[in-house]
Amino acid sequence: MLRLLLLFVFAVCIESQSQCLRTDSTYSTNINYTNAKVNWEKVDSAIFYRVRYKDINASAWSFQNNIDSSETNKLIVGLTPQTQYLWQIKSYCDSLGNTSSQWSTVDSFFTENITLTYPTNIYANNITFYNAQVNWTGSTNADRFKIRYRIFGTNTWSYLSNIAGFVSNAQLPQLNQLTLYEWSIMSYYDTTNLLGSIWSPIDTFTTAQFVPAPFFPVINTSISSTLCGEKVSLFVSISQSANQPDIEQSVVTTNLGEFDIGGLSIGDTVGYADVYLSNISATATLKVGIVFGQNYAFINAVDSLGDLIGFFSIENETNGVKITSTSPPDGNNYTSGLTTDITFNEIFINPNFNTNLIITTSIESELQDQVMITDTIQINCPSSTFEIINDKTTIGYFNLIGKNAKKKKYSLSFQNNQKKIIIYE
Repeated sequence: MLRLLLLFVFAVCIESQSQCLRTDSTYSTNINYTNAKVNWEKVDSAIFYRVRYKDINASAWSFQNNIDSSETNKLIVGLTPQTQYLWQIKSYCDSLGNTSSQWSTVDSFFTENITLTYPTNIYANNITFYNAQVNWTGSTNADRFKIRYRIFGTNTWSYLSNIAGFVSNAQLPQLNQLTLYEWSIMSYYDTTNLLGSIWSPIDTFTTAQFVPAPFFPVINTSISSTLCGEKVSLFVSISQSANQPDIEQSVVTTNLGEFDIGGLSIGDTVGYADVYLSNISATATLKVGIVFGQNYAFINAVDSLGDLIGFFSIENETNGVKITSTSPPDGNNYTSGLTTDITFNEIFINPNFNTNLIITTSIESELQDQVMITDTIQINCPSSTFEIINDKTTIGYFNLIGKNAKKKKYSLSFQNNQKKIIIYE
């Protein structure tokens, strides 16, 4: 009886498998260096499919499971370029996966697409102790490029991705001095990662030796007008030559005057900053970030996209003002060359009497070097006044900048169109 039962179960299994048909109408399309599409003819009795594939020289298979029965193709990604692959498919005819067909006959494809060319004429120049410019000639229809680079003989690559297709060079950053590097580049021909070339042949270069320069920033400060009591623009310019220690903090103070912080509102534009590096330049807009009462505010520096790239604090002290700026560390204690020109538009108020305005700039480097520069500007208050007489009637007394003034000793007069103007001093 047990023997008959086993024979019955065996017969049922054979019948169940024979009812789940396999497809042998298999073929491969859209074959590129790292992906390919496998195709098959639909099996009416199938609930879902399973695909397996492998490098022809590999022992283990990789799988794509639970492919819906309505599908007749599957994109396989992450393949090795220039490699022969085998693949097969089987049908499953119940939702639990107990009833399946046999594997289909083997199909194969080779991961290559000679129309997806990698960039040529690759070389490196402008090599310093910490970066290098890499160059190439790419196809005119490339969507973007990707670069990989590493210390020669090591195992880990660093990458620069999403380099626009019209670009022909890029900077490799944060390199070590006196070190041999290798790099290569690939092209993508659409916005996905499917149409990508293989990597170009390797190019190499050696970084230069670093020779530090003394910390000697050039600092200039000025104002747009020297008239007393005027609301003026304040200018600060700081320049460094290559290989000087990076600036960590800049503090600008005056002995007199004040900022019109009480007249500021969040979001107001109060100036701009022009930044010139060794190979690029940019302009940032200075906008009011936070106002803390009458005497303290944060000023944000935002780029053309509105992104925050830095900030200043401005404050009114007992005597004069203070501007403080701190630069975030960039992982490198030395600059490749830098000039920053900062303009605060008409928010500084000159002292309202004849005096010397002293502007002091204190700068500290990331290596704790310190420099202090002082500029002295003479603030002048006009002493002469005008008496304007119309038909022998005095209208008023004014100084040279149009403000009300007291009558003083007679000095000079002239008459024009029935109006008499008398200048006093």
